[in-house]
Amino acid sequence: MPDPVPPPPKKDSAERFWDILGASDDPAELPAVEWRRRLHRFCENWIFALIIAFGIRHFGVELFRIPSASMEPMLLGDPGLGKGDFVVVDKLTSRFRDVQRWDVAVFQYPVPEIESGKGGRARPAVAADGTRLDDPISRPLLGGNFVKRVVVLPGEEFYIQGGDVFLRNGAGWAVARKSPELQERLWQAVYRAGDQPGYRPWAVEGGAAVELVGERLELKPAGGVVRFDQPLRNVYIKDGSVAVRRLGSSDGYVRIDGVGLTRPRFAWTGGVEGSIWQLDRWDIKRLTSADNDDPSRGTQVNQLMNEWNGDLRVGFRVERLDGEVALILAAQAPGTPVAERSLALTLRADGWSLAGSGLAAGVSASGQGPLAGHAVDLAQIDGQVVVRIDGREAHRGELAWADPNMHRPALAFTGSGSAVLAGVQVERDLHYTARGFLQRAPKEAGDPYGDQFSQIPDPEDRDNTYASQVRLPREVRAQLLAKPADELTRQEATSAYGTGPDHPARAPQGGYLMLGDNSPHSLDGREWGFVPAENLRGRGWLVVFPPQRWRVIR
Repeated sequence: MPDPVPPPPKKDSAERFWDILGASDDPAELPAVEWRRRLHRFCENWIFALIIAFGIRHFGVELFRIPSASMEPMLLGDPGLGKGDFVVVDKLTSRFRDVQRWDVAVFQYPVPEIESGKGGRARPAVAADGTRLDDPISRPLLGGNFVKRVVVLPGEEFYIQGGDVFLRNGAGWAVARKSPELQERLWQAVYRAGDQPGYRPWAVEGGAAVELVGERLELKPAGGVVRFDQPLRNVYIKDGSVAVRRLGSSDGYVRIDGVGLTRPRFAWTGGVEGSIWQLDRWDIKRLTSADNDDPSRGTQVNQLMNEWNGDLRVGFRVERLDGEVALILAAQAPGTPVAERSLALTLRADGWSLAGSGLAAGVSASGQGPLAGHAVDLAQIDGQVVVRIDGREAHRGELAWADPNMHRPALAFTGSGSAVLAGVQVERDLHYTARGFLQRAPKEAGDPYGDQFSQIPDPEDRDNTYASQVRLPREVRAQLLAKPADELTRQEATSAYGTGPDHPARAPQGGYLMLGDNSPHSLDGREWGFVPAENLRGRGWLVVFPPQRWRVIR
């Protein structure tokens, strides 16, 4: 009698699972019934799809939600789900293309952080006494992504003044300019005639007259002046609601709804009218700081937005023109009778001419052709003057720069004729405020930890305070000077950097300065320094949600 055939070895659960999927090498064990064949095809297709999806996400494109208002109005941000823009990040082309100035870049936050125990966004991973708080298992470092605009490239010498970024140009300095295509996307309207019925920020002098009917501005300078009296400050407020009280008053704040940059007027008790632009009369707060990169910046508009804008554009469509009317853009120190710099665009029925005085002496241009029915705009932008007719450039020339915080911008119409202008609009450029390491010096090298920090009872509050006031400013100084932070001398630790031509800063090799378009509300390179090249994740490409915001990012 032949020996019995031994039973096949028993398979473990893993081997049986792969047999079901058809991964066995034994043809007899391939799936034989229909449900196994379907399961095999399903798993094969989805595993392949997941591999492709992960590959695309890692090497190609990724969806990123804008969580804060630091890049507004280009990219809208809000911590509430569905309220911020959803952006497609291009990771592929950035592998083959160098980062360009003015790119909107997504990068990993360069400061080590861990999850906050108090419900905040994060806390420093380095305690005030120098102890590392992170642990790869229990308290891993956060890899949060930020989105900002690339402003300074590695190795460049720069400073920020009057809202502009200046770069070393040989023995001198030059404003970092945007391309005309990019600049067109960055203009932000601060006044549009007719946007808010009843709002008429025009004052007259010397017998002049002005009427605003809808969006039509009827001008009769008659040898006098029609002056734009809305302050040209660096103000940005989302359309919506603010809290207002009289400046210097101890009264409580009153909620004002439905205001914005081009709808700034509100009614106050006793028939008094106010405007959110009048920061010298009204104490204005936003209702929440939740859309800030850092809620500690607070809601106070007056303190954050007290600088003045010098890069402006004024545009309109000429409906009727009799005689001569001149549009004046001036820069004038408060209390002085003569403008430091002035541009006059004179309009006539058969053409236009441009002339400058003061620092703009020598600026001259002209054009022929009827203006009635045509759009005209005049801009002073990044050390240049630009005239356009119907959106086409008629003149571009160099213009001496004037600091708007010392010589405040002003806009007016003069002349002996009259005009009817439709759709008058005033726009401003990006304006970078000089905060962070550009103004605040850290504690001197060698100073001890200090009682002022040890007396803060909560450990997380103590670490946050120490990081913002000492550690981060000192580390940024160390980056600027390419030396260890604990070797900074007294002068190196306390001197100003990046605030003017006498105190420039230099970006380290391999480090980029990233700034937010909404400069007063942005936690950016002014606070935590430069972003290493290896932290770059890609370039913002498209806004894909919400649908009404779909656009290519510039």
